[in-house]
Amino acid sequence: MTHAQAASDKQHPSRSTRLLFVIGIVLLAGFILYPLSTRLSGQLNVKKADQFVTRSQYSEAVEHFIKAIDSLPNDFQVRNSLGNAFYKLGIENSKNTETTSQFNKAREAYLEALRLNPLDARSAYGLARAEIRLEQYTRVKERKAAVLPTPALAALERAIELRPASTVYHLALARYLHLHNEAERLLSEITVLGRLQPTSLGKLRSEPFWSDEARRAFLNGAEKALAEELSPRQTHLIVAELMMEEKRWKEAIKYRQQGMEIQSSLNETPDYVRLGYLQLMDAQPKEAQTSFFLAIILSKDIEQDIITILRTCKNAGTQESLLQFYRESGKVYGHSTRIDIAAARFLFDLQEYESGAIVLSESSSRQPNGEVSYWQSRIAEKNQDWDEMELFIQKATMHSPSNSSYHLRFSQVLNRLQKYERAEKEAGLAIFYHEKPPAGYFHYRASLRMRLQEYGRARDDWRKAIELDPGNQTYQQQLDRVKKILSEE
Repeated sequence: MTHAQAASDKQHPSRSTRLLFVIGIVLLAGFILYPLSTRLSGQLNVKKADQFVTRSQYSEAVEHFIKAIDSLPNDFQVRNSLGNAFYKLGIENSKNTETTSQFNKAREAYLEALRLNPLDARSAYGLARAEIRLEQYTRVKERKAAVLPTPALAALERAIELRPASTVYHLALARYLHLHNEAERLLSEITVLGRLQPTSLGKLRSEPFWSDEARRAFLNGAEKALAEELSPRQTHLIVAELMMEEKRWKEAIKYRQQGMEIQSSLNETPDYVRLGYLQLMDAQPKEAQTSFFLAIILSKDIEQDIITILRTCKNAGTQESLLQFYRESGKVYGHSTRIDIAAARFLFDLQEYESGAIVLSESSSRQPNGEVSYWQSRIAEKNQDWDEMELFIQKATMHSPSNSSYHLRFSQVLNRLQKYERAEKEAGLAIFYHEKPPAGYFHYRASLRMRLQEYGRARDDWRKAIELDPGNQTYQQQLDRVKKILSEE
């Protein structure tokens, strides 16, 4: 070998050396890419599982979460999601024998998630929910009540320890304590909820544990929130609601006004309507009128909000304020027939028939209307003025000729006045204009036809009534009766 050849061999490695180098690169790439591909596969399975969850297909979701865990064995979030899917599957199959199996699997998944991440509050809460379901099954199926402390209680307390500001977790604990008749601890949790989120009042009112004691506990918490200046606007408004429930009107007004002074740009029509109601209840009619007009200034639907304020006056039982606001608002904004009718109806509810009649009479003079005449007939009935009652309900049918209920009422008035032929005719119009006349309409007209001795037509009506309501024995008895009369003729 010449000196030049030896130098060339040093510069160009042998084929075996190059091959070993390539193999090393491939192995290194495989070593680097395999975990990435495995993780990608796991993430794709999680994505598919999430899609199945969205469609409430929990069995399929479980399959893909399990596949994802094969690729992502140390991912606590996938374990949590698997637990959620098993839990949903248990709820879905609550009537099947497999229910406890699903909840047990959910519990195992949550426990493993907590092993991987002991600080995950969601998994602790999920574990609590699974334990509660298993506890319920034991209580119902085995007639064996759980005794505190329980695994469910421990899991709930752990979730709250990890996320102490979660109202969801505190509410779940309150429900659990109520289930176990732990009254003292329950009230403590309600106080915590009142401090953490005063706006949860509406939700708590619908809970089976809500009571006067619970309200006082919640108020205690809300007052703590005020002292700590937590959500001051909403907290003031909630405290006002609690004071209202206890009919502490002056305090309710004070807290509502203080709340409305905070971020006053957020005040809307309902805020002033509520304030006006409190002022009416505290015998402050002038202040209430001011609040009501401030409400209308901010209104996006003046007609509807005027009606709302009139209803508020009715609910407060103050017909004077109702009439005053009706008159004063009319001077500024005018009165629609709808507002007139609302005012008259609310006065009717307050048994202020004379005032209601005046409102309706003025409305009718401006614009005759079927519903106005209908309510005039109702007031005439309360005053036992039968002639007026007949006149007004007849006007209602003239102004609204296709209104079935007006024709029926006119027929009933005529029947009371023993004007049977006209009553029968109006009953027919009530049937004609009704989209789907009920059996009772035909039964009523049949009774009128009996008075007119139109037995064949009465029979036809009772047959139709039975067709619509085949199980009604009264209709059948009347049909048998008229058949007997017809057979004897």
